[in-house]
Amino acid sequence: MLAFAAFVPVHPILLPSIGAEHKVALSFTLDALETLKQHLKNTPIDTMVVIAYPKKYTSLYGMQFAQEMKGTLKDFGDFATTLKLPCDYVLGHALKQAVHHAFPVHISGGSTIIHTVTVPLLLLGVKAPCTVMVVEVCSQSLAEHARFGELMARVLQKDSRRIGVLATGDLSHTGNETFDRKVVQLLSEQPNTLLAISETDLREAQETGLRSLAVLMCITQNLHIPPSVLSYERPLGVGHLVMHYPL
Repeated sequence: MLAFAAFVPVHPILLPSIGAEHKVALSFTLDALETLKQHLKNTPIDTMVVIAYPKKYTSLYGMQFAQEMKGTLKDFGDFATTLKLPCDYVLGHALKQAVHHAFPVHISGGSTIIHTVTVPLLLLGVKAPCTVMVVEVCSQSLAEHARFGELMARVLQKDSRRIGVLATGDLSHTGNETFDRKVVQLLSEQPNTLLAISETDLREAQETGLRSLAVLMCITQNLHIPPSVLSYERPLGVGHLVMHYPL
C-alpha cells in the first residue's frame, strides 16, 4: 500500500554539512522538508521508491539493483557523510516485470547511488531497516513518463507493505521564475495539465524534476487526493519545490 508520496529538491546545499551558511535563505524549503521528515518519523515505511534523474539522460529508464545501496557526498566536499540502505529486490523485480514490455529499461548492478537519490534520502532521514528501490527517468516525454507511472502504480497498489514514493529534482536552473510559478500554480489548481508543458519550455528552463513528478502524479492518481505544495523558493538561482500527497 502507498503510505507516503512526495516531491523534494536535490541540491546538496540544502544539507547542513554543505550549505549551513545558506540556512536562512533556504528557510522555507528547510521547514517544509522538516515537516516531511517528522511525518516519516511518526509513520515509518517499509520501503522507499526513489524516482530520480540520472547523471545523463538517455532514451532508457533505469533501475538499480545491489545488495546494499551506498551514497556519499564526497563530490561536494563532505567526506564524512555516508548513506547505506538495503535494496528492495522483490519490489524492484516486480516493477521491472510490469514496465519492461512497454518501456526499455536499463538495469544497473552498481551499488553507488548518485546525489539525486542520496541527498533527498538524507534530507528526510531515511535509514535502515527501510529498503530502497531506485528508478531513473529518461529523455522521453512527460506523457510517456505518466504511462510509466501508471504501470508502476499497479505493482505498488498490490504490495501489502507500507511503501513510500519519493520523486526528486529541481525546477528551473536558468532563473526562469515564470516557469516555476506556472508549475506551482498548475499543481495547486489543475495538476493534470502539468503534462501539457512543452518540451521547448522544459529545455529552456533546464529543469530536472518534471519527469519524476509526472511519474509520481500518475502513481497517485487513483487515490483522488490532490497534491499539497508545502514550499517553493529560489533564493540562489535554482527553483526548490517541496510537495506531498496527504495520504
